[in-house]
Amino acid sequence: MLRRTKYILLFLAFKSRKNIAVHHKRFTGLLHPGRNKIWGLPRPRKPPFSLSIDPSPGLRSGDKPATARPALHLVKNPYQRLIHLLRNKVQTMKRTPLKLTATALILGSAVLGGAAAAEYPERPVSMVVPFSAGGPTDTVARSLAEAMRNSLGETVLVENKGGAGGTIGVTHVARAKPDGHTILLMHIGFSTAQSLYKNPGYSSDSFEPVGLVLDVPMTIIARSDFPANNIQELIEYLKANADKVSLANAGIGAASHLCGTMFANAIGVDLLTIPYKGTGPAMNDLLGKQVDVMCDQTTNTSQHIKAGTVKAYAVTSKERVPTLPDLPTMQESGFEGFEVGIWHGMWAPKGTPRPALEKLNKALQDALQDKAFQERMQGLGANLLPDRANPQALADHVNQQVPQWAELFKKAGVEPQ
Repeated sequence: MLRRTKYILLFLAFKSRKNIAVHHKRFTGLLHPGRNKIWGLPRPRKPPFSLSIDPSPGLRSGDKPATARPALHLVKNPYQRLIHLLRNKVQTMKRTPLKLTATALILGSAVLGGAAAAEYPERPVSMVVPFSAGGPTDTVARSLAEAMRNSLGETVLVENKGGAGGTIGVTHVARAKPDGHTILLMHIGFSTAQSLYKNPGYSSDSFEPVGLVLDVPMTIIARSDFPANNIQELIEYLKANADKVSLANAGIGAASHLCGTMFANAIGVDLLTIPYKGTGPAMNDLLGKQVDVMCDQTTNTSQHIKAGTVKAYAVTSKERVPTLPDLPTMQESGFEGFEVGIWHGMWAPKGTPRPALEKLNKALQDALQDKAFQERMQGLGANLLPDRANPQALADHVNQQVPQWAELFKKAGVEPQ
């Protein structure tokens, strides 16, 4: 501290252009009481000369005079030599740290930027399901999240945001920060809602497609004590008691709403429709015998059908579902061309960095090859789509589906809400 104080005092003396001998007399007693020297240097007998020199001859009018310092070996006065050294040291310190700092900042930014891109994901990834917990999409999401975890190297958390036929959750993802830490798992309702709602809060351009996941057939079911025992008896009962039968669904635009509407149109009846905020609550009321009939995905109904807690009448796929071999298809039951498959896809918000999208796509493809996930989905009657688990396939599929459903709704007289 004492040594630093000497440097400061000497430097201030030089900068103020005062007689250094005056500063010496003022501070010598403070720094070294009883001494007549600073660092062993003799007290000068006269003030140091100015370090400024006359302008060079021949300067033009308006030119700034040059300032130079005498060479160190020409400076005889020890105080002047010390000031000369201090001055050079200070100016060197002014230049060098700035250069080093700028270089460090540039290199640091590059290193940190590369590290940030390579570190994705930096925290758990949120997979938003736009329906309540316990529904078919939620069932797929929770199995898929677990299967993706190893490839991503981070936990995938399922977040349920149901309501308005799934548009609330989809809009939430569309507005999320595009850093790859919020993704969407949605089904066919992603396409149909854009025709069923005047302002769903999003469009296909609001997202970056990751890839198709799987396709799930639907089942036509009823409460366990419903009078009809097969598809023909069901149709006859519905035609005779249309004003007494309630048809539950997961909300306008949900897969259960589409299937139920197509089924009612196919048999020529107008049923009382009761929308819920997700398939989970709708299924709970069906199990509790609060509603009568429902059309839902095999990923949600298979366990209840096998347990006998609901009655099942038919599947909406072209062929019978291996896990439910006793259920006929609607085509077998006399409804030619009646086929409803609920595809599922994965999206990220628009603007998500390409490296994050590539890593998400790889995690999706790896998950579809996971044996445990395959067995789980096949046991629920779902068909995996590994060959179409890429951004281009999903984008093409959505671009084909949106106008197709818009035309179907227009012909059916369904007005956007």
